[in-house]
Order: sequence, then C-alpha cells, then structure tokens
Amino acid sequence: MFLTMKQIGNHRFFRWQRRGTIAVSLNLGVHRVRFSLDQLLMFVQVVKSGSFSAAGRKLGKTQSTISAAIANLETDLGVELFDRRNRSPALTASGHKLLVQAEAVLERCMTFEAHADCLSDSVEPSLTLAIETPYGPIMPVLQAFEQAFPFVDLIIRHPVYGDVSELVSSGEAVLGVAFSQPGYPRELAFQQLGKLIMLHVCHPDHPLAKLDNVTFDDLHVHRRLAFSAHASKLPSSEYLRSTQL
Repeated sequence: MFLTMKQIGNHRFFRWQRRGTIAVSLNLGVHRVRFSLDQLLMFVQVVKSGSFSAAGRKLGKTQSTISAAIANLETDLGVELFDRRNRSPALTASGHKLLVQAEAVLERCMTFEAHADCLSDSVEPSLTLAIETPYGPIMPVLQAFEQAFPFVDLIIRHPVYGDVSELVSSGEAVLGVAFSQPGYPRELAFQQLGKLIMLHVCHPDHPLAKLDNVTFDDLHVHRRLAFSAHASKLPSSEYLRSTQL
C-alpha cells in the first residue's frame, strides 16, 4: 500500500493504492481556508488605528508581527490590501471591499462565541411567559431581558380564556403576568407588579352618559359588557357587579 498525490490547479488529491487498485480517494484541498481570524483581526485593527505600530500596541503585538501577518494575508489572498507608498498605510480599492467582509466575519465569530458561552452557562434556550395584561407597561422589562439574554428565545402566550394560572401550574409557562384575582392556587407564588387603571365607558347615547354624576347604584341597573375571562376576576367586579352581563 502506498500514498500518491496529484495536483490539479490549487487542489491536491491524495489516494491510497494497493496493487494498482484505489482503496480510498480523499480531497483535502477543496475547503482549505487561506487566512486566520487573527489575520482578519489585525487587518481591521490596522484600519481603525491608522498604522501597523498603533495596531500592534492595541493588540499587544510588535509592529513586525502585524506587518508580517498582513503581508502573509495579502499573499494568501492574492490581493494587495494596503498602499504602502506613503508613511501611513492606505486601503486599496480591494482593501476597502474586503474590509467590509472581514468585519462581518469577525462580528459573526463574536456572535458565535457569545452564543456558545450562553449555552455553556446553562442558560435556558427559551422562556415561555403567559401574559393577559396590556403589553405597554411591561415592554421595558422585556426589552431589558432581550439585552441581557440575546440568545434566549422569549415565547409569549396570550391566554384566550384568561387561564394564566393554569398555564403556570401545568408548566406550560414559567411566569404569568395577569390581573389580580380574589384568590390564587396554593402552589403558585405571586407578587404585585403595579397598578393598571381600568375605565368603564359607555356610548354617548347611553342613559348613563346623560347623568352629571354616576353612582354605583346607577351602574348596577345597566348591562355591563366584559371579557368573559375577566368578568368575575377583576377587583372592580366586586363592587361594580351589575344584574346583567
């Protein structure tokens, strides 16, 4: 058995042969990357710093190391990135175009690394909330969560029939944001987050609209329209309960 190599263009093909018969054929040149992330980082930093020496100070490397890395990158890519005829290196037309790509690659690598760090810290990949209140008052909290945990999927369920407690009790949601209730299941803990002012409104042609002052007795004699899930749970229903719903 012996190994042979054949060069075709920029690709190298290796073959194991035994008695004239090919046993394994492997192409190792198709996916070869011609640069390293360190080279891209130095390339971008030179542009930001304005010189090889300044980039070296920023990255904690010598000027010769930066110069050699950029020269090797240009050789490997077959493209001149900097015009060195002046004292300060200036990007060539090709360098301008590849700079955008280099910055995009580094940004993707940073995102990849941050995502991996998030997973390694045992952070839940997703979080399900059950919310039946208007979203406006809690949007700042949700936005702060997104900033703190950018790789955690936030799933929000809006219960159709106001069953926030049931969703949390069953484990379908880990946290519920709901209107206060006269009572809560014993297995759930709750905390007041604030107050939301609810208004009772009527049509301009309704008899109540013609009254200068509306009392609870006036409200009791009229039909009250309420979302069925909240009709018997909102605190206001305890003293605004009408004979008709």
